[in-house]
Amino acid sequence: MAQTLQIMAGQNNLALWTERVQACRSSGLSVKAWCTENGIVPNTYFRWQKKVFNSVYPEQEQFYEVPLPKNSGKVAVNIEMNGITAQVLHGADEATIRSVLLAMQSC
Repeated sequence: MAQTLQIMAGQNNLALWTERVQACRSSGLSVKAWCTENGIVPNTYFRWQKKVFNSVYPEQEQFYEVPLPKNSGKVAVNIEMNGITAQVLHGADEATIRSVLLAMQSC
C-alpha cells in the first residue's frame, strides 16, 4: 500500500513538473525570468526538466544537429549553461546561435 502511494505521488509530481516545464518553454521568457516571475529557483526548474525529459526519453542520449556556420574560425564568445560549454565563432548566424542555445537549455 505504501509503495503504491509513493508511485502515485511520483506520478502526480511528474505531471506537475511537466506542466511547469511546458509553461516555461511556451512563455517566451528565459528560464531565469520565468522562474523569477513564478517564485521558483532555476536549479529546481532544471531538476524538474531533467526528470521530465528522462521520463519521456529514458536512458537515451539526446543529440542536436547544429549547422556549422561559415566564418573565420575565430571564437566570438564562449557560452556556459547547465554544465555545457559552447564556442560561438565569429560570423555565426542567428539561427545557429539560437539552435545552440536551445540545445544547451534542454540539457
